[in-house]
Amino acid sequence: MILTFSSWVGWTIVGFPIFVLIICRNHLYRNRRSERRGRKRKEERKRMLERLKRYERFYENARDIFFILDKNGRFIDVNPKFAEMLGYAPEELIGHTSKRITHPEDLEGLKELFKRVLKGNTGRYEFRGVSKDGRIIWFEVIEWPVFDGEGEVKEVKEIEGIVRDITERKKIEKALKDSEEMFRTLAEKSLVGIYLIQDGVFKYVNPKMAEIWGYETDELIGRSPLEFIHPDDKETVRKNLERRIAGEIESINYCLRMIRKDGEKRYNEVFGSRIVYKGKPAIIGTLIDITERLELEKAKLKAFEQIEKNIENYAILVDQIRNPLTVISGITEVMLDGKDGELRELKEIIMDAVKRIEDVVSKLDRGWLESERIRDFLRGKLGGKRKGWKKLGIKYRQKDFED
Repeated sequence: MILTFSSWVGWTIVGFPIFVLIICRNHLYRNRRSERRGRKRKEERKRMLERLKRYERFYENARDIFFILDKNGRFIDVNPKFAEMLGYAPEELIGHTSKRITHPEDLEGLKELFKRVLKGNTGRYEFRGVSKDGRIIWFEVIEWPVFDGEGEVKEVKEIEGIVRDITERKKIEKALKDSEEMFRTLAEKSLVGIYLIQDGVFKYVNPKMAEIWGYETDELIGRSPLEFIHPDDKETVRKNLERRIAGEIESINYCLRMIRKDGEKRYNEVFGSRIVYKGKPAIIGTLIDITERLELEKAKLKAFEQIEKNIENYAILVDQIRNPLTVISGITEVMLDGKDGELRELKEIIMDAVKRIEDVVSKLDRGWLESERIRDFLRGKLGGKRKGWKKLGIKYRQKDFED
């Protein structure tokens, strides 16, 4: 196609204004987009400034301690709480290492933490800080690395950290540790068995408990106490354990029979109470072996019974001797009274024998009275057979005391 001069002039007259309009429109659009981007950047800068102000307020007013270290371990920045807690002004710490505020015995551990973080790891450590006036403050510190550079190769340029005062927590921990040590010392040296039952098994038994049952302590830990109870008492023991765990009763005292490792049956008296241990219900208690005590009481009861029989026999014996003796004495007086010679001598012999027998009977009377006093004394001490059994709370006592 051949463009003529007239055609060119016509296109120029019509097209040029359109071309100019297009250029102006595009320029206007670009200006508007630029204005929008400018407003957006201003809003972003405003939000960023507000965020920085919030961070600054948080940093300045935080109750915890914030700090920044350089690669040589020197403070680049600390928040006011750090200086306030230790009694220093911020400028007294900036440029110094942690050595200035760390207890000498904990300094090496803090250095090891710094080395680990410098290798790119996050670390935690507890140490004693020393304030400007010499007070000891327990701190927990967490440090993390700040990297310089992007991509695969990154280098630690700074270390940031947060420190928290844990002095009160340490005091509580120490008090708890001291209490646990005191309990363990008392328990380990106790002359009675001590046990802790939770989740149906022994969590702790002291050496005396293991000795009473004939086992080593580690042979009892983790096992149910019902494994060692006499078959006839298992149900009673099970119910008593369940009632305490359920909170139906706080404490209980009763007796049971158990089977030692060597197969011997022994009688135990237990005192148990419900507690909460590590957030769960448990039973702590003491245990003593009363087998010898029961045997001693058995002997006392038998002696008591024998005294009762002796008292009865004394009364019968005295009557059986005194009655015939009275008859003999009366007949002798009647038959030989006023007689001379051999009969008189015979009377004297008979009456002398009667007197000696009466002396013996009198002694039996005194023994009977003394036996009564002993019986009354024992009755007061033992309270009678049934009362004695009830006192120890052993329902099967009478059966066990039968020969």
